[in-house]
Amino acid sequence: MTCNQLTDRLLDYLSDDSRAPTRMAARAHLRRCRNCRVYVRGYRAATALVRRFCIDDDPPLCVPDDLLHCVLAALPQA
Repeated sequence: MTCNQLTDRLLDYLSDDSRAPTRMAARAHLRRCRNCRVYVRGYRAATALVRRFCIDDDPPLCVPDDLLHCVLAALPQA
C-alpha cells in the first residue's frame, strides 16, 4: 500500500469498514511509514476535537467534510 492509497482508504480503515486484506496492508504500511503514522494521529486528533465540541442539542453541530480536510491539511507535516 502506498501513502496515497492509505489516505484514500483512511476512513474505511479507521471505521473498520474495509476488508481484512486492506486493513492488513494499511497496518503494514503504517509500521513502515512515519509520515502516515503522523497523518493518522493528526486525523484522529482532529476528529476527536470535532466530536468533543459537538453538542447533542437541536440542531446538532455538523462539521462539513471539506472543513475537516482543511484542518487536517493545515496540521504540521512530519
